[in-house]
Amino acid sequence: MITNKQAAPETKGVALKLKAELEHFSEIVIMAERHLRRRIVTDEPGGVLCPIHDHKEMPGMVSIAQEMIIDQQNRIGKESFQLLSWPNEENTKHWFKHIGTIPAMEILVDIARK
Repeated sequence: MITNKQAAPETKGVALKLKAELEHFSEIVIMAERHLRRRIVTDEPGGVLCPIHDHKEMPGMVSIAQEMIIDQQNRIGKESFQLLSWPNEENTKHWFKHIGTIPAMEILVDIARK
């Protein structure tokens, strides 16, 4: 588990791939400058997705499709197992570390600025 005194490690062993994107939100005023996207993240064993980041401007959902990672939310470790999902909300501040022994995969769906 990480403490507030420890720094998050650097990103390694992680690949993000855009799988789908929907940009036609102009009729919804609050969505005019945003798009809905789905990405696949693959993590090698020991892979780390950093830097620490928040989701104030990018709400979404994460689903673990394979293996296990630790979601370091607000610098408190939480183990996540296959087929578990959780929201990335306004107060989410985190980074990820893959602690499994085979490649892991997460499905990320979020609303991002263009």
